[in-house]
Amino acid sequence: MIPRPQNGKDPLVMLKRLATIAFVLSLVGFGVLGYLEVSARVSQERMKSTWDGIEKNEGDKEKDSSPHRKPRGPGRSANGDKQRDERIQQLAVEKRGSGRDQLGVLSIPKIGLEQVVMYGATPKILRRGPGLMKATQYPGRIGNAVIAGHRTTYGFPFRRINELEKGDKIIFQNSSGRMVYKVKRVFRIQPDDRSVLKQTKKKTQLTLLSCDPPFKATYRLIVVAEAS
Repeated sequence: MIPRPQNGKDPLVMLKRLATIAFVLSLVGFGVLGYLEVSARVSQERMKSTWDGIEKNEGDKEKDSSPHRKPRGPGRSANGDKQRDERIQQLAVEKRGSGRDQLGVLSIPKIGLEQVVMYGATPKILRRGPGLMKATQYPGRIGNAVIAGHRTTYGFPFRRINELEKGDKIIFQNSSGRMVYKVKRVFRIQPDDRSVLKQTKKKTQLTLLSCDPPFKATYRLIVVAEAS
């Protein structure tokens, strides 16, 4: 007969209890992560649906007003930019009620990315998808548009941007037009390095920003692309 411990606690029983607790906590953790991922994906699908409706609506208006008019790229129109942007935002508000922060769709064919980009890069906004940092330029216009996104949580939109190489295409599209960028550089910086936010007066530049390596925030992974 195996003697019981003097304190009355069986080590095997305690180990089983600890294993059970660890298992339950793991299930809870996976459940929370799963909920966050599904929530982010659903949010993106809803926003894409919004943009499909906006683009169709705007396309119909362009045809009605001028059948032979050629579409303009973002930032290349003259006096109608402000009014057009306001109309796009209003259409989004009417369709979903919260579309004022949605700028357009970011696509990267090489890694199968297609995400609606929002205005702002607060933690709340980045839970829904990539966001344009407010201190930077609007995509498609001369200057530096910096878009941040997660690599490991909330749908991990920028999970594979480390696979991008010089010459790969990045596309930004909204109801004003379509802008194609080509990757120039992929590199890492320290978290407190804000040099990538610097603006340019001669180039139409797009910068993607995320944490690196995945599941850590040791560095920032940067992808710099320029309009082709």
